Amino acid sequence: MRYNPFVPNGIAFPGMFTGRLDEIETIEHSLFQTKNENPQHVLISGERGIGKSSLLFYADLIARGDIEVEKANFNFLSVSTDLAGVTSQGGIIEQIGRELRSKLKSYDKLRAFAHRHESIGDSHSAEGLIH
Repeated sequence: MRYNPFVPNGIAFPGMFTGRLDEIETIEHSLFQTKNENPQHVLISGERGIGKSSLLFYADLIARGDIEVEKANFNFLSVSTDLAGVTSQGGIIEQIGRELRSKLKSYDKLRAFAHRHESIGDSHSAEGLIH
């Protein structure tokens, strides 16, 4: 008897994620084309418990550049959102827009923080920053 690591409503992390080479190659191809100004789309669908969420998690890591691939390194801004209860195209756009604004705000805060500390570092030694 063999252990099945896949659990419905659970995510398989990259070290446990196997058996989706064709799908991963399709996603990598789509990201590569999009990076090179030829946007591509991927639709992932299937029955409950077959690994859709795990595949999306893995795709997100590739898109953000957290997992390197042979063809290219990616650095996409990605957003995740729950569309449960959303019943219209406008609702989908609104939900994605909310998540995108939220993500961009966190990037703006991070950029401002880095800029403040970068200018402090330019005018003071590292020892002067430690109290």
